[in-house]
Amino acid sequence: MSEQEEPQEIKEPLFDGTMLNHVITLYLYGVYTFKKGRLTPPEAMQKVMQLAQMMEKAGDIGNEVKKRLAGFHQKDK
Repeated sequence: MSEQEEPQEIKEPLFDGTMLNHVITLYLYGVYTFKKGRLTPPEAMQKVMQLAQMMEKAGDIGNEVKKRLAGFHQKDK
């Protein structure tokens, strides 16, 4: 890199692994409490997979909304 080039700005991710781990842990704790301590490891894994699927769907919906809003704003101009 030459002296004239500026270094690229490093962007921090919206979610890091620690934050995601806390969300999953709190979710499983809530399910465990709701089931009064009767949550087996296979059930816990199933709940985590359901949470991941829900988060993926929410992300897809968010991206679709962003696309539609961007298209809506372009039509106004």
